[in-house]
Amino acid sequence: MTNAKAVGIRRAHDATQSAGAQAVSIDIANAFNSIPRDEILNGLDIAQVPRTMRNYIASFLQLRHGLHLHEVPQGDPLSMLLYCLGHSSRRSEVISRPYSHTRTTFSLSTMTPRMRMR
Repeated sequence: MTNAKAVGIRRAHDATQSAGAQAVSIDIANAFNSIPRDEILNGLDIAQVPRTMRNYIASFLQLRHGLHLHEVPQGDPLSMLLYCLGHSSRRSEVISRPYSHTRTTFSLSTMTPRMRMR
């Protein structure tokens, strides 16, 4: 496994040496715990999910015990879908803003459509 990581790192390094190449690092640790429930519901509205299903999901999210208004219940088959819908409602806003990380800075607005799809 260690050799596979080394090969992957070497390939990534080589790929970023060409003009116009960009490296992206995405940290998804605790991703399900970070998304506001209101964003999930907004994503459902944007996706035009039928009202009955939207209300069911809203009840599902609101009946969680705790003080936090964030997080998608983990272990549920809908968790990944709800997480993605929650983030899709802010996609256009994210694409137009630069992102800065301690090691990487990039702006999605400067990426070609093909690069965004990857």
